[in-house]
Amino acid sequence: MPLGARRSRCVAEPPTPLLRRLKLLTLTAADHAGLFTLTANSHWRRNRLVILCYHGVSLADEHEWSDVHISEERLTRRLETLRELGCALLPLGEAVERLKVGELEGPSVVVTFDEGLYDFYLKAYPLLKAFDIPSTLYVPTYYSNFQRPIFDLACSYFLWRGRGRTIESGRLLPGTPRVRIPVSAAARSEMHLKMRAHVYTMGFSAVEKDQILAELAFQVGVNWDDFLDSRSLQLMSPSELSSLDPSLVDVQLHTHRHRTPRSEAMFMREVRDNVDALAAMGFARDERRHFCYPSGDADPAFFPWLEAMGIETATTCEPAYATRRTPLLNLPRVVDTMAVTDVEFRAWITGFARLLPRRRHRRYSDVELGTEVWNKLPASDAKVIPIRDHIVPQGAAGSDREVPIAHAHRHDRGSPRVSSDALTFRHREPRRADPR
Repeated sequence: MPLGARRSRCVAEPPTPLLRRLKLLTLTAADHAGLFTLTANSHWRRNRLVILCYHGVSLADEHEWSDVHISEERLTRRLETLRELGCALLPLGEAVERLKVGELEGPSVVVTFDEGLYDFYLKAYPLLKAFDIPSTLYVPTYYSNFQRPIFDLACSYFLWRGRGRTIESGRLLPGTPRVRIPVSAAARSEMHLKMRAHVYTMGFSAVEKDQILAELAFQVGVNWDDFLDSRSLQLMSPSELSSLDPSLVDVQLHTHRHRTPRSEAMFMREVRDNVDALAAMGFARDERRHFCYPSGDADPAFFPWLEAMGIETATTCEPAYATRRTPLLNLPRVVDTMAVTDVEFRAWITGFARLLPRRRHRRYSDVELGTEVWNKLPASDAKVIPIRDHIVPQGAAGSDREVPIAHAHRHDRGSPRVSSDALTFRHREPRRADPR
């Protein structure tokens, strides 16, 4: 299928405002009636674990560009809510052990952060210390050593900042010297995917991609030097990661380059490179036992590979409650975003969310987060433009460049169903906590 083909059919229509209002009114009425408290204190909820997932905390306007970046005020309110509800806030390893033996107490919650962006260090970490809440931080280490903006994220952000402008496409979209950046989020995501696919196919190095970002920033009116100084969309440095309080932040694995190759050798190399990079920062190798699938891409083929490397748990982006029956290498997480209201968040934490029907959505992730397209196509018709398996770009001397990838279907094999608290879901079909 040509790059970007049929994508216009893949965007899920948002529910009507009326249905949205009815849902929120129902949840609010249930909360006021004390039903949230009943479910939170129930035997059912005490035998289930909620694992929360966060990605970024806005330094400026990032939460307006991507709802997986939440505002500092919103994160503060979430942590206050967890304390107000009397949640047992546990480290991931302890929570899983308690879950397996049935020793969870009260509404138990684990807080996790993906990527290890600098905004975690500046915004989230002080809040976690203030509330004394333990967390797990999954870090893809390549951009921690290469202290520049993450290309995929920054490219998407700059397109959002420049929406409606006409730019010289240059090295981003060859064959179209001038192009207007769409105002529509869906069309802009299409453009971003095409730009990424071209950049990776050409095998540009990280330095070359950084130069392309600088050119794009200039054209959309973003001051490149100020953007670099802000450290927006950059990972924490090795020294910053090493300075985190280990009793509060458990730094764990997210692959080295934020990729999930279908080759066993390349997948295991990604994880081992991740371990090596963290070990060089002072993190003990034998304590890197928890893994997060980049972009929630939890292919069952990965399970034996992770087991062989001694990985004990692996988390996805499936919104569900973990139970004793949930496979530890397929743990669900509720991705908290700016789209999730306070009452919906309380419903998830207390367990009341289980009682409401939820539409099934399939996500085509832009891999590095930033822009996500949701659709309702059947699995047999669902295709993606992933940044996946490693290839040697044409003209490249070897396979150690930062960007070798290939375009391959994610649904290239069967996807067995896994039971998690009567919520049955397919692997690699993550949904938001609040699909709209």
